Amino acid sequence: MHPGVRWGILVIWVWAWAFAAGAGEESLGPYPSLEQVTGEIRQLEKDHPGRARLLIFSSSAQGRPLYAVRISRDDGRPRPEALVAGNIHGDEPIGNRTALAVARFLLEEDGRDPLATQVLQVAEVLIIPLLNPDGYARTQESEGKAPVKERRTNGRQVDLNRNFPRPGFGIWLPLGYSGSNNPRSTRYHGPQPLSEPETQAVRDLAASHPFFAAVDYHSAAGMIIPAKCQTRTCSREHKQMAKAYRQAQSRPYSIFNRPYWSPLWQGNMEDFLLAESGTLSLLIELGNQKERPGKEKEEFWKMNPRDSTAVVGNNLKATLSAILEAYQITGGKPLCGCKR
Repeated sequence: MHPGVRWGILVIWVWAWAFAAGAGEESLGPYPSLEQVTGEIRQLEKDHPGRARLLIFSSSAQGRPLYAVRISRDDGRPRPEALVAGNIHGDEPIGNRTALAVARFLLEEDGRDPLATQVLQVAEVLIIPLLNPDGYARTQESEGKAPVKERRTNGRQVDLNRNFPRPGFGIWLPLGYSGSNNPRSTRYHGPQPLSEPETQAVRDLAASHPFFAAVDYHSAAGMIIPAKCQTRTCSREHKQMAKAYRQAQSRPYSIFNRPYWSPLWQGNMEDFLLAESGTLSLLIELGNQKERPGKEKEEFWKMNPRDSTAVVGNNLKATLSAILEAYQITGGKPLCGCKR
């Protein structure tokens, strides 16, 4: 099949799925309620028994379940594991739309699409569409109009992606993007690292699942941000993974590499997964100006496109390409300590 025809089929498939997922929604367009997102996650296991396995791996600060779905071939053969996650900030639901689209694509296109087939031939993929259900619930209840801090953070108003520990030698500076020790800040990093049940759950999950690769969705800067490395080798391998992601995009994002020799750390999930477990990790800032036509006044719509189709389509195969590249780099094994 001609590549242009195959790409056209993919766009139509993504559009149809996004439309169906958003059908019946009101104020937040393609972004469904927490209950509907949960229903979508559960439906994957019902529709694909044996190939999609539902996991409830912990609960949020306010007691809401944290769901994951494990996607694999139903052939009894164990394979290395990769992680795809989204919506660790409650007001970035474009992340759960993209993560769920990746899940559906793998389940429905394995054996038909070469990339989906290649990924599931060598790996199992654990997908966490929504890491912050408390923040997402507040976003939905307020129709996206609550203060940013209330939407972004978890049930204890902690920025979960600043709550992960830094390496022992890492330095924290009070820069805006690095988190804040002020409880009123939208980037409050919490009273101590891993103080929150959601970040503890990620730690425990990573300890029991030796992920060789991870892709985590945020919004909306249109960037690919590799995890913070400590060695030249690690930095080079992350650049390879990031380039594979970018090359698979129709509207390529920029790559932002932090110098491996810098001692500055943010306390985010990607840095933690690499430093703690040796997981090649990318943070993806979904969305760029071409994917968000027009100027939005409301902060929620600046972060999330009113039509999720373009963003999902631009990042779905890019995610799988990055996972496959990470497998080729690592052989499906986390990086050893000397290479991180």
